[in-house]
Amino acid sequence: MLKAKVGIYANLFLKTLRLEGEKRLLEASEERYRLMIEAAQEIIAGIDNQGTITSLNLSFERLTGHRCADWIGKSFLPLLEPADATEFLLRPG
Repeated sequence: MLKAKVGIYANLFLKTLRLEGEKRLLEASEERYRLMIEAAQEIIAGIDNQGTITSLNLSFERLTGHRCADWIGKSFLPLLEPADATEFLLRPG
């Protein structure tokens, strides 16, 4: 009985170590991705299915003069030229 319990705890310990290693790898990957997005010279935006801005990189501030924080959670349509916004709204699907 004791041997079975020790085996279970040893297995849990190994799984915990493996998960912690995977977590560190994921965090490192996320940091590399974040740095890459922030270093980009072009505007990179995340927009959800409703057209709401979910994220912006710092190039948005450099190129538009608008603060990122002021646009997160708002529609991206006002940022488009009127003709582009109209074309976007008229697209099917």
